[in-house]
Amino acid sequence: MKNITQQTHPTEEFRRIREHQANGMGGLPLVGDPDTVARELAQLAAAGLTGIAVSFVNYLDELPYFCAEVLPRLARAGLREAPGA
Repeated sequence: MKNITQQTHPTEEFRRIREHQANGMGGLPLVGDPDTVARELAQLAAAGLTGIAVSFVNYLDELPYFCAEVLPRLARAGLREAPGA
């Protein structure tokens, strides 16, 4: 969509852009099962992070799963309020 191809960019620039996009375009990819993702978010909180913006490849499938599985783990860890609290 941004016309970033091997034909429109020099080889090294194309490689740099491609790696940047594959690595979350500057974001921090958190990938894994709910326990892994919750643990990594807890580590970020322990390092002083007080908020985070999240993104998903497929919001329709992944956001409900994240809410059902990861958020309760974060609540049990004391990192967010339990629903209805």
